Amino acid sequence: MDASLKSFAIGSSGPVFLPFFYGVTQLPEKKFSLKSYMFRAPLYFGVANILRIYLKHKFKLSEWHSYLLMSQLSPAFVSAWITYHKSYDFTDKKRWYKQYALLWAAHGFTWLVTIPQLEKRL
Repeated sequence: MDASLKSFAIGSSGPVFLPFFYGVTQLPEKKFSLKSYMFRAPLYFGVANILRIYLKHKFKLSEWHSYLLMSQLSPAFVSAWITYHKSYDFTDKKRWYKQYALLWAAHGFTWLVTIPQLEKRL
């Protein structure tokens, strides 16, 4: 299988995006449809995993450093996206800060544990 296709398939797989989908279903403050999220989340993680491979080769990063880089870039991008698009209807700044912290933790786990394990086993 082509490396890009494999990376996309892993990034868009259920073990990667379903925990995020579950988390979103628990938030009544969301201002987007679950249907659009079901399309966007796997697409995002699939493309982001291809970007990880590109950055790894472009900057001659080790496998670990490519995951570490994405564990920082990914939540930064998503945080900027949800802020710009006002994706949630949180009433106070503390709740927004909590959302950003949860994003950083979830993306960190995804990029440092879930995706590397899937890459190793498939």
